[in-house]
Amino acid sequence: MSEDIPNQPTTAAGGRQANPNFTSAAKLAKRCEQYFIHIAGEWHTEEVTETLKNGTTETNPTTVYDREPEPPTITGLALFLGFESRAALYAAQYPPEQQAVIRRAITRVENAYELALFGSKATSAVFALKNMGWNDKHLADLSAKDATPTNPVVTVITSAQPLARSEKEVDV
Repeated sequence: MSEDIPNQPTTAAGGRQANPNFTSAAKLAKRCEQYFIHIAGEWHTEEVTETLKNGTTETNPTTVYDREPEPPTITGLALFLGFESRAALYAAQYPPEQQAVIRRAITRVENAYELALFGSKATSAVFALKNMGWNDKHLADLSAKDATPTNPVVTVITSAQPLARSEKEVDV
């Protein structure tokens, strides 16, 4: 079915890649949604019969993938929409309502990376998010009057009792 095949790139005058032509925000949104459905993979359910220790059998449905799921990526989204590259997706000039659709699709990819941070192998997600503008550095507040990048002013505010300097100062 032709709707399942990603848009083929078109060439503008001068041999340069043209942006895929989406006539409306609704058509672009539908195409973006098709990408997220596509990466979910294709599967069917089969009944699997197991013999239990007591000799009886049990039949359970099992999901069998015909096409494995893929993680969402910006490059995958760009190619699926018909762009020649990730950079072309970011540089595309569309009306504001279509730009909003593209930003939302990119945010869905970013959300998948963010959710991966909670897994046991978050390194690649951290790398991807840094490339998407995220930052894991602690930024110093240089708004104080005497602060400079090499001499930040740090104010420590405590609401607890000061720490004891020795065991003799601790009330038991």
